[in-house]
Amino acid sequence: MRVLLIRQSFQYVYTLFPRNKKSRELRPPDGLMYIAAKLERSGHEVSIVDNEVEQLTVEEIARRIKAGGFKMIGLGATTPEFPYTIEFASSIKELSDVQVVFGGPHVTALPEDSLRENPAIDFIVREEGELGLTALAGALSNGSELGSIRGLSYRDNGKINHNPDGELSNNIDEFPLPARHLVPYREYAFPFPNEGLRPVSTMLISRGCPHKCKFCFPMHGRHVRTRKPELVVREMEEVVSIYGINH
Repeated sequence: MRVLLIRQSFQYVYTLFPRNKKSRELRPPDGLMYIAAKLERSGHEVSIVDNEVEQLTVEEIARRIKAGGFKMIGLGATTPEFPYTIEFASSIKELSDVQVVFGGPHVTALPEDSLRENPAIDFIVREEGELGLTALAGALSNGSELGSIRGLSYRDNGKINHNPDGELSNNIDEFPLPARHLVPYREYAFPFPNEGLRPVSTMLISRGCPHKCKFCFPMHGRHVRTRKPELVVREMEEVVSIYGINH
């Protein structure tokens, strides 16, 4: 299946970020890159649109969806971002015949409300997206039943179904490294003291948080799962040698 993952631009949500690219901190969409890598490993064709960088209109993205033959788009949103992402998804559905999948903390926390109130959403992949979205893409490609996909919420003849929660992987080393080759990696930058704005890559070395902040939804669970140090170092070496990024 051909899948397009989209990070919509949230400049109008987080107004702390100035619009001038030369002075603006911008970090890569790690979540989408991890999901893309897992989809690629499973044989799917994947592209990423980072609209924080490209600043495409809805019409331009719809044309890209049609030209690329994408059958599914994946979107994610926190609660402040959700209304803007829904507006975008609704416009895309009007302009193209594509399945829309949502992930992220807002829909994971409120899957029933999200589906009931927003007809633009076809599927919700709750919690971590690598396994759930890959299983969904495979099922839609093969015409398989959806009831066995853990962590999936969806409509079936107008009825909203919520499959049992997925199990968080205790071995996050099993996930492939994020698909940095699918994003404009030289566009991501961070202001370093005495150096100015420099190209940057972010890395994940653990998932999960044991704390219970009231404002935060625990997308990755309460149990902290860490990667092997040697694999973290190997990824650092790849970022430096392949992508030429030293921060």
